[in-house]
Formats: sequence, structure tokens, C-alpha cells
Amino acid sequence: MTELYRFSRQGALQEGELDRWIVSRQANVSCARNISGLIDAHARQGQLDPDTARTALKNWGFLRVQYVLANTLTATGGLGFEPDSLRWARSVFVPPDKDNHRFRVKADRTLLAQFVQQTYVEYLALGMFGPEHCVGPGQDFTKKVLILRSDKLKDECWSPQNQLWYGHRGSGCSSTAAKGEHVFAARLKDGTQACWNRTDFMGVLDEQYLPDWAAERLVELRPPPAGADGRPRPRRHGNEVRAMLQFYVIDDMRLGRLDISHFSQLADAMLAYRSLSSSGLKALGIQRGDDAIDLVQCLPLFPSDREGEDVMVLRFLEFPLWKSEPQIIETAQGLASRLHPRYCLYRQCIIPAPEQDKLPRALRGRYLWPDEPGNFYTAAQWVYVAGVGRLSPAEFKRRYMDASSAHYPLVVHISACGMDSRGNYKSLQVSPWEFHLLVKLSQERLIQNKSQKRRPLK
Repeated sequence: MTELYRFSRQGALQEGELDRWIVSRQANVSCARNISGLIDAHARQGQLDPDTARTALKNWGFLRVQYVLANTLTATGGLGFEPDSLRWARSVFVPPDKDNHRFRVKADRTLLAQFVQQTYVEYLALGMFGPEHCVGPGQDFTKKVLILRSDKLKDECWSPQNQLWYGHRGSGCSSTAAKGEHVFAARLKDGTQACWNRTDFMGVLDEQYLPDWAAERLVELRPPPAGADGRPRPRRHGNEVRAMLQFYVIDDMRLGRLDISHFSQLADAMLAYRSLSSSGLKALGIQRGDDAIDLVQCLPLFPSDREGEDVMVLRFLEFPLWKSEPQIIETAQGLASRLHPRYCLYRQCIIPAPEQDKLPRALRGRYLWPDEPGNFYTAAQWVYVAGVGRLSPAEFKRRYMDASSAHYPLVVHISACGMDSRGNYKSLQVSPWEFHLLVKLSQERLIQNKSQKRRPLK
């Protein structure tokens, strides 16, 4: 079956994927016409033959049929539709495009409602897991049973057995993980290892819904309690387990199931990383026990680039246990000295690699003046993205932070509102890393000022 492309035409242009959008859009139009024809051909005195939806699903699969129905039902009210089936059909987001009307099903409202109900019944018969089976948002994924979103499965793989995965490690396991952070997981059904983005999962399964077959597999995947096998427990330091550092290399992060190689020496990992083509989204990371985080990724700087460039990943700076570990810092510095990266990945943006970790003389004594008190990121007035131009923070957030775009923006410059130490307004033109340092200094100054106000008078 033709792949379903879920982004808008504009998004496809930005990502250099217009060909995929065109092919998918043609399939959407054909699917809508086929459903319209099936409804017309299988209607008898206001009733639809019971196998009508099953025929459409056999022709097009659940993903495209639901997508076409969602697009159709955005233009119609819910009157006459069964509420649960209507809610399910509308649960898929269809990005607005000027020609979306071309793949709407044209049929009598009553018959269309019957077709939607039939499709929903077929879906329920699969026994798929949904958001109602999750424990709630904001969960840590480490050593938890996870529910993979059904739209990440090929139509022939639609089954609840293919949805349940066991989260091992990865920066995406953290409840504070950003978009694009990946999760190393094993499929409960057969132990197949794969790497997914955190957003590919609905969430953590509430174990009251755990099937018996999955419970048996879970016993095999979960490690035994420390010391149960008679071996000495690892030495603990604070809340962490001191384990030997290892390195891993991922061949292409765009794939669901990846070839992940592990190494005990950084030099061997570097050799394996460099042997891979730059046309794939390869990565090199560090692992300690069950925790893992990328240090280098090969990323395209622009959507049209066919090859990527080595980019240092600064995600480890957001985790106290990682950034306070001397071996991690030494490894990151060693990679930087060997690869000489021009750019870094920080807070879901590609930015020029900083030359130093302190502000230049011209910015010393300067602080940010935020629009929202205490939130110094709101001091930014304009964000300059290479290949795009100047964007307001709201537009930048809409394009790159709220959307599910796989491309990271290359931010080269930020205009911000600032002040000097006396509170006089200053317009600031800074690099992204300088803006990060100003946020940090402004936060420290705010905390210091608050503590001084709380001191009792003598």
C-alpha cells in the first residue's frame, strides 16, 4: 500500500518531500472515491451492506481510511453519527490544505454514518490499545511497558501484540525529554530491539490491562532484583549506580528498528561512526547501566540537504547526574576535539558551536528583560533561522516546537530585550548560546535579588 504522508503541502516543501506528499494525496483522493462508490453500490433501502467497510479496509488499510474519514467529518456536523465512532474517526489530525475537499467522501449522511460505525467496529475487533489504557501523561519510560501509537505500525502489523514495548533506556525515557529524543525498547511479543522517538508512544500502560502473554514475557525482560543471583550489588553513589561507561552507534535514527552497535572503547565507536554514510541520521552516544544519551548526531542543516553534518548534542547538560560526571565531560570534549563540529543541538535547535562558555566583554553586566516576569526566554523578540529569515517567537514555536516536523531549525541569531545593571533598557543582538548564558545569569540575579529582600533588617 502507498505510504500515508501526514504533513501539509507546505510542510512537505520545507522538508524536501513534495514527491511523497503528491503520491499520498493521489492515494487519498482515490480512497475517498472508492469509499463513495462502495457506499453507493452497497446501499439497500437506506441500509448499508454489513461488509462494505471491510472491503474498503482491505483495499486501503485502516490508516488511510481513518485519515480520509477524519478529513470528511471536519466538514460535517455530528448529527446522526454514533458518538464513539465519530470521536474515533475524528481523532486523526489532518493538516489544512486548500484542496482537502478533493478527498472527502461524497455520500448520503445516514449511509456515511453507517460506514463510519462499521469501520469503528472493525477497529474494535482488533483489540488495539489506546490512550484510555495509559496511566497518565508525563511518565518516565524506563523499565515500563509502553504503548506504541497505532499509526507507527504498517497496516499488516496492526495488532495489540505489536503495540506493547518494554522501555530499556535512552534520553527519551525521561519525563522531561524533548521532541525527537529516542527510546531504546524491546517488543514484548518477541524481544525485537528497536529505537523510537518518545512521541511515537502513547504512554505507559496501566498494568491492569496487561495481557497474560505479556506478563510472562515481562518476567523475562525485567532484570532480577539486585543481588538475587548471588552476585555483589553495584556500588551506589547518591541515587545512581556506578556502572562502567560504554558507547553505542546507531546507523540511522529515521528507521524504527535499528542496528545498534556497542563498544567499550571510544576509539572503536568513533571508527564505526565514521564508517557510516552521512546520508543517514547516524548517532554516537554513551551508556551507563540503563541510562543512555546521544553525544553526536549527523543532521541535515537544511530540509533539502541529502547529507548531514556532525553536530554535538548538548542534551546531557540538562541532566545533573550527567553533567556532573567527569568522564562524561571528558568524553564530550574528546569528541569535540576529534570531530571539530561547527554546530550543536540544544533545546531542539541547531546552533553555532560556542567558542567559549562565558559572555564576551560587550555583554557583561547585561541581563534579559522578559515580557513574562521570571520567564527570561520571553525576552526574545526575533529569532533568525537560516534559510527562512526572521520569525517572531510565536511563529517559531508554531513551526518548530509545536509541530511534528522531523527537521531541527538552524538558529543563527536572536534579538532580545535587555537591561544593564542599573535597569536601563538595552537592545541585545546575540548568538543562541549567548542568549542561553544571559538566561542563566538573569535567573541567578533574580534569585539573588529575592534572597536579599528577604533578609531581616538589623
